[in-house]
Amino acid sequence: MDKKSSCFSFTTLDEANIYDNRREFEILAMAMEHASDSMIVTDRYNNIVKVNKAFLKTFGYEKKDVIGKNTNFLSSGKYDTSFYNQMWNTLVKEKHWSSEIWNKRKNGAIFPAWVSISAIMDENHKIQNYLAIFTDLTALRESQEKSFKLAYYDQLTGLPNRHKIVSDMDQRNPS
Repeated sequence: MDKKSSCFSFTTLDEANIYDNRREFEILAMAMEHASDSMIVTDRYNNIVKVNKAFLKTFGYEKKDVIGKNTNFLSSGKYDTSFYNQMWNTLVKEKHWSSEIWNKRKNGAIFPAWVSISAIMDENHKIQNYLAIFTDLTALRESQEKSFKLAYYDQLTGLPNRHKIVSDMDQRNPS
C-alpha cells in the first residue's frame, strides 16, 4: 500500500467517524428535545446551557428566562445548605445523584419530582457539564392521596371509616 492510498483510507475513516458522531449527537438532541421528562444541561458551575420543551412546560418558564441562570432559582426552600452540600459531594465523588426533591415553578408553586443528575466528563476526565432529569410526581402524589381517601374515609360524609379507625388504634396500641 502506498502512502497516498493509506492516507485516503484514513481520511475516509475519519469522515465516517465524524458522520457517525454527528448523527449520534443529532439523535440524542432530538431525544432530549422530545422527552416527556424535564431536562436541563448546565455548565460545571451549574448555570443552565440547555433545557427541553418538557422543562419549559413543567416549570412554566420561557427559554430566554433560564439560559445562563444558576439552577438555584428552582429551589423550593424546603432544604437547607447541608442537603445541597451532601448532594454536590455525592455528585463530585460518584458522578451521579438521584432522589425525590421539591422544586419551584415560575408561579411559585412547589411540586415533588424525582431528580437524577449525572456529571458529564471532558476528555481529561474533569466535570464539564451536568445533565439533570426531572420526573414530575404531582399526578402520582394526587393519585396516592385520592386512593388514601377512598380507603380510609367515607365517600358521603368524609368522616374516617372503620378501616381508618382500626388502623389508628393499631398504631397507638401495637400488639
